[in-house]
Amino acid sequence: GTGVHPFRLSFLPRQAGLFVYTIEIHEGKKVTSYKLPVEVVANKKLNLLFLQHYPTAELKYLKNFVSAQGHSIVARSQISKDNYRYEYVNHDQVRIDHFSVDLLNSFDVMITDNETLGLLNRSDKDVLEDNIKNGLGLVMLFNSIEDSNKNNFFFIPLIKFPKDTVRVKMESSTYTFSVLPAKVSEQNTEVIRRTKERILSGYVSKEGGKIGFQFLQETYKLALQGKVIEYSTLWSPLLERIARYENPAFKIQLENRFPVYPDEPVKVNVIASKADIELAMDGVPLPVREDVVIDNYFHGTSWTENPGWHQITLQHDSIFKNYYVSHLDEWQSLRAAQQQKANELASSQVNDKKEIMIYGENQPIHALAFFLMFIVSAGFLWLAPKW
Repeated sequence: GTGVHPFRLSFLPRQAGLFVYTIEIHEGKKVTSYKLPVEVVANKKLNLLFLQHYPTAELKYLKNFVSAQGHSIVARSQISKDNYRYEYVNHDQVRIDHFSVDLLNSFDVMITDNETLGLLNRSDKDVLEDNIKNGLGLVMLFNSIEDSNKNNFFFIPLIKFPKDTVRVKMESSTYTFSVLPAKVSEQNTEVIRRTKERILSGYVSKEGGKIGFQFLQETYKLALQGKVIEYSTLWSPLLERIARYENPAFKIQLENRFPVYPDEPVKVNVIASKADIELAMDGVPLPVREDVVIDNYFHGTSWTENPGWHQITLQHDSIFKNYYVSHLDEWQSLRAAQQQKANELASSQVNDKKEIMIYGENQPIHALAFFLMFIVSAGFLWLAPKW
């Protein structure tokens, strides 16, 4: 049929790097292809803290999964009232008798359950909550809904839901999971995975940090079946999005929207922690100027002749920004649609300005008042340099 038909494509990249995929559109015998650039960023190595009241298969396989990704792990499980068992993966040995600011600052994500949190003393809860506000990510697992709201001292309330199983479609198959018979309010909740009826995993922001949740139960069965990719789609997005955010000393931004064409100005903005920076485009120095209003905010413009991947780098630092230049005959309809939206926005802004009405009549200033103002102003200009 005619008209606009939105669609969505998704896939799981197997490795990091710069790639160019091809999208083909078949309209009868006519085939149109488009180059789609995709930058796959390497996983950030995280420091994770596992706290559990007793060992579970769910956390055991989650630990195995994240350790296989090269992340660092400290895991503590309780053996008796005052005895704990520790596990370390890619991390130095450390004891966790009580929470401290320095201890929690060394971790990016903490994974625990509502029962373990309920056993923390008031001092540890206060330190944990303050650290979450300063950037620590917390993943909450729930053993049952009965005590979840009672022990849930700074999380969103749970609402009972009648269904305790759910079917989730991943890759080309659909899997059935046990799920906590609960749901959360969608207000202020960032969704990672959901069904039509409720959210299965997501997070809420807590000032500078995030608190995530996973309602799916017994996800380790996927790992037992060798479904590593499917298991990864359940956990990787959650861990990556709530992990502690590092504020870099420099940040490179591009004003241009995709697509970018050859011989088109590429506008670059740099947020820096110092006033002296050197920028380069594909190894060629790129002059920049500091913003006239904002300190340590720089602007530069470059032109690229050849299609393909290009890189903006910051000299004497590891910060870089990749971008792709398309051929002139590609994505013309997308560029036209973007231009149309920009024109509509500009037109609406002009119309808004025209609707501003000024009520009242213009009254001429009194001649004597104007003469006195003129004499005072002229006298000041005459005398000011002589003072």
